[in-house]
Amino acid sequence: MVARAPLSTKIWLEWIQWVYQFPDVRALLLFGRKMGDLVDERSAGADRERLEKLFERAVFDSNSVEIWMELVQWACGVDPVFAREKFEDAVSAIGLRVDVGGMIWQSYLCFEEALLAGTSFLPVTYFFPSLFCIDEINEKPMLYVLLLYIVSYSGDETCEKQVKAVKSLFKRALRIPNVDLADTWKSYLEFAGESIDEEIQGLYEASTNLMKDFSKFEMKLAETDDSLDAFYEYLSFEKEKDDPGRIQSFYDRMLDKHPDNENVWFDYGQWCETQLKVHSISCRVYRRAVRHCPYSCALWQQTLLALERAEAPTTEIDEMWTSARETISTAEDGRALYRTYLYMLRRRADTADKDFSKMAEVFEEGAKSLKEWFGTHDWDQQAAYRRNWAYFAYTKLKDAKKGKQIWDDILASGGGRFAEKWIEAVKLERQFGFIEGARKLLYKALNSVSDHPTTVFEYFIQFEREEGTLEQLDKALEKVNAQAAHRATRTQSQKQKEEFPGKKDHPKEKHGTSRDADSKTTHRKRTGPEPDNSPPAKKQIKHSDEVDPGPVHRTHSKDKD
Repeated sequence: MVARAPLSTKIWLEWIQWVYQFPDVRALLLFGRKMGDLVDERSAGADRERLEKLFERAVFDSNSVEIWMELVQWACGVDPVFAREKFEDAVSAIGLRVDVGGMIWQSYLCFEEALLAGTSFLPVTYFFPSLFCIDEINEKPMLYVLLLYIVSYSGDETCEKQVKAVKSLFKRALRIPNVDLADTWKSYLEFAGESIDEEIQGLYEASTNLMKDFSKFEMKLAETDDSLDAFYEYLSFEKEKDDPGRIQSFYDRMLDKHPDNENVWFDYGQWCETQLKVHSISCRVYRRAVRHCPYSCALWQQTLLALERAEAPTTEIDEMWTSARETISTAEDGRALYRTYLYMLRRRADTADKDFSKMAEVFEEGAKSLKEWFGTHDWDQQAAYRRNWAYFAYTKLKDAKKGKQIWDDILASGGGRFAEKWIEAVKLERQFGFIEGARKLLYKALNSVSDHPTTVFEYFIQFEREEGTLEQLDKALEKVNAQAAHRATRTQSQKQKEEFPGKKDHPKEKHGTSRDADSKTTHRKRTGPEPDNSPPAKKQIKHSDEVDPGPVHRTHSKDKD
């Protein structure tokens, strides 16, 4: 399940605790090992690597403070260098958050102050996560209240260097506005004693002033139960300040509360691509997005394109395409996703060996799969996919026979009613020098088009002016005039039927009131519209075709690539 869908914070924590707790507790009970042995075993080799990867997967799914706190607690039991590395990861991920950032900063400060005191520690929650330490004054989780054991800390850092490290960390923490700012300042006063640094005090005062603005938005979030509207209003405020780090952190906060919202993920990805412009971050955001919203065609498209922009290995892109393909649920999404991948293959081939065989295979496979999934009639109603396919056959494969075959299918499966589709097919034939093939299509179009026949008439005549002999022009004019006269006669006949829809006039009918009443009764029983109000058959077709978008490219984000 975890390979295909994200897990909640709660489930990840349960899994992590089971993985790093159960085996050691069992060993302790069975073999009576000392805790120090267990710590050494946990700190080394495969166990550490396995847990580190598990935490990486957890924060990928859920960038929550609970998982980060669990991670840094575990890291403290490995070694100081490793713990400091993980604390830095944590403050980068959520340290800028107004709501929970202070928890990470305070935990980091506790760790550094413990090193300053010349001790190394492991919190009891490392072995028994349910026993979470609480500071009685501030009622906040603290790393250092309960220790399993204390040993001498030996390292290269001198006491003086560690004092500077702690001071530097306080400076960083107090410049970040958050709800725990006052508690951090109190900790600093205890650390500094009478030697209060004016610069640090200035940073704290500036952050306190900023919190006045942030508090208004925090209150609104609390009042609206973290509604999206309140989040977006807050986001606008953050964007006005134009701090990329804070904006990124705030998007993650939004998604911590609304992980399944496709629009938030899409906005986040777009911001990363257009404003942050760091490929690795954009790709990570989109990978997380499709994991939470696998139903979103637009997000899959953006993910594939982001990987291409980042020049990711082709194997990685192809694997992502395989995952995207499995989520196709509508014909529209299917066509959009296939086209995105197909033109990625085209760009790949253009910049490499000009071998378009894989693209040809995917075009073929896509048509077969979409037809199988959504039916022969519905898979490509407007022929958008097949038109792309035909153009590819003409231009890249240089296979006119294949291109004609695809266009024959388009015209035979409903496209033959539309003048514009015939003309598009003709233009392709002309573009690649198949003048006689274009002429044959135009003759067929004369008898088939029902939406805008005059468009075909005019195009045919101009075609023969540009390509044909005088005899061919005369023949075309003859055919066009004959077809125009035939259509005019048919239209006139239809108009007469509209004007006189009833039976022939009869003298008796003019004075028969009972017959009129019968006629009205008959009209009530009709299930369709009355003859006077019903448009002629040809007009019905014309109306429906005017609504049909034909070859116009979609403006939806799915087709923007």
